[in-house]
Amino acid sequence: MLRLIGIDLEGKAAHLQTVTLIKKEWAFSVVLLLLAGWFAVVFSDYPLTSSLRADGSIKYEKGLQWAQTGSFYYSYPQSEFDPQERGIAHHLSGAMPHLTEYNKERVITYPESFAILVGLWHEILPDRTIGLISVLFLIIEVLAFLWIARKVLMLDNRLTFLGGLLLLFCSPHYIFTLQLQEVVMASSLFSVAVVLLLKRESSYGHWVLAGLLAALAFSVRQEVVFPALILCVLLYLDAGEPLDRTVFSPARLLRNKKVLVFGLTFLAGFAFYLWYNWILYDAPLGSRYYAVKELDPEISSGWHIFKSILVGHFDPARPVLGLLAQMPFLLLLLALPFWFRHLNREARIILSLGILSAFVIALASPNDSWGGWGQRFTMVVHGPLILGFLALLEIARNQEERKWLQLSALLLVFVTLGGAFWLARFGWKLEKENLRYSTEIQSDLASLNSQAQLSDVPVLSTTDLYYWAGLEYYDRPILQARASSDLQADVEYYFDRLREKKLCCLILHQSKIYRPQEQERYAKLRKLLEAKSSDRIQSIPELEKGTEQFYLVPLNSRP
Repeated sequence: MLRLIGIDLEGKAAHLQTVTLIKKEWAFSVVLLLLAGWFAVVFSDYPLTSSLRADGSIKYEKGLQWAQTGSFYYSYPQSEFDPQERGIAHHLSGAMPHLTEYNKERVITYPESFAILVGLWHEILPDRTIGLISVLFLIIEVLAFLWIARKVLMLDNRLTFLGGLLLLFCSPHYIFTLQLQEVVMASSLFSVAVVLLLKRESSYGHWVLAGLLAALAFSVRQEVVFPALILCVLLYLDAGEPLDRTVFSPARLLRNKKVLVFGLTFLAGFAFYLWYNWILYDAPLGSRYYAVKELDPEISSGWHIFKSILVGHFDPARPVLGLLAQMPFLLLLLALPFWFRHLNREARIILSLGILSAFVIALASPNDSWGGWGQRFTMVVHGPLILGFLALLEIARNQEERKWLQLSALLLVFVTLGGAFWLARFGWKLEKENLRYSTEIQSDLASLNSQAQLSDVPVLSTTDLYYWAGLEYYDRPILQARASSDLQADVEYYFDRLREKKLCCLILHQSKIYRPQEQERYAKLRKLLEAKSSDRIQSIPELEKGTEQFYLVPLNSRP
């Protein structure tokens, strides 16, 4: 650890080494303590299993099926009760890009490398700890970020501490860390690759490892290809040789061994990824890229994607919080023409990496990230962008002699930082609602499982409970009467299945926060169930307190 952050305390007593380290690098200690304390508070209120929600549910299922079958092809877990797949969740029904088909086989479209990690965790450690995957990757990224700030950019502890706060709470990293999100893994691995390339004392081993990490990050999130290649170009152009006609000569490239080793290692991983997906799915860029791109022409239009990712898309029906909308302090980058020459070599590389990558990603992305709190596509370069902001802020604070420019910049920073932290507070309120909702549903389903007479009884809902049920989804059939289905036919089908399985009843789910259209569909379903039931539908007393309600629907023994 001492060697990582570049401190030589050899010869001092152990306790003096610790004290000296904490004093000299207090930003490391305070940010990590803050991070640990924040997670401790969050997971004291919400279980780790609450991270298995939304897209995290689908990623977990892919990892679980790989661990169980050794295959990435999808198999419907509820097929024994629901062979016709009438109750398959909306997000896996073909209405969303999470499931696609190649060579008459279905596949969940999330990356195999992340599924393998999830599957290995499932095999070795308890499933209820699987939410720690994203947490551990965030810790690694924070360490890499702080190291670059202190040992590469030579920022003081106060600016480093500010940068840590911005990365943790004014970017979408903390939101995606509380889900099982592969983008946290990609962002973390790429940050470590940057550290290995910017270390002053680096070797062939460091460069190979950096290339492997960048390639692995690319296999998880394909937008990594852009910052990886841009980083190669920036390092190559910064080698100290003149920008003349020899710039692309093979001899010059061979002299720049760092770029050559890193670039070839990364390109080898890149080529393997293309070959693998081409052989398996006939989709070189991965099945998800094509499934997303072909789904909706509106959100696939280039201009819509570009402005949504960089600024935002403020349609109330499906808002997208863009890069500048979430991190308005990045507007300080407008001062770059005034201060670029004051930046040191490493700061120029990092800032250029962040800006160029963000623009290229926005131009090349297949969609606008589907809304949500913050941009996942640009997450891989949020660290470099924030580091570049800190480097410019240091110049504004200490080196700028033009008072009008200095005061304007500092005023802009003050206002935009306030806005960013206000947005972070608002975003956390929204995220707490998601955590609360997921926790309540998972707790209710676990309560049903604890009742022996109800442990195998299917749950039917008009909403997508699968998306929130987490581990509880695999303990009983959880079915959805989707908006596109025929409710009358669904009810007949499910009652026939109950008789065949010799089950006494069905459990009906309702939510107090249904929208009018959802409530109307639920009312129709309940009316049909009442007509088929042998007795009146009764609420389950243990589950009456929250927003989610569960009702017992007795089976009519007569066909």
